[in-house]
Amino acid sequence: MTATTLLSPVQLHAIAQVAKGASKVRDELTVGNHRPEFTAMFRGELTVGDRQPASSTSAFNSEQLIAWLLDQLGPRKRVQVVNALVAATKEVTKAKPLPVDEKTLQLTSRLIRETSTTSSGTKRGNVAGKIVCELL
Repeated sequence: MTATTLLSPVQLHAIAQVAKGASKVRDELTVGNHRPEFTAMFRGELTVGDRQPASSTSAFNSEQLIAWLLDQLGPRKRVQVVNALVAATKEVTKAKPLPVDEKTLQLTSRLIRETSTTSSGTKRGNVAGKIVCELL
């Protein structure tokens, strides 16, 4: 049996609250297999929030967009554009972006905005609380 079948959702979330800091001590673990065996008592309070409306925006598949744009060019021009872009991106930093005309940036923003899709739904409420764990 697994922990998810032996423990209730409340018990599992109590453990999750206590274990939030586990990633901070990951480097203290040694390589190899470990067999933890201990008994612990968890006490405290969990607060579960209501479901909330949410929306998410996803961009159109960039590979398809770029392929369609390249398809508008002749075969040799495609290769030239790809080679130039690959070379230019190797020199790009936050301080030194690709040299692009402002009107082209505006058109690119419009393309991304108008090809993106937005979906709405709900997301689960947060689980918060203060749980104290003592080893027995």
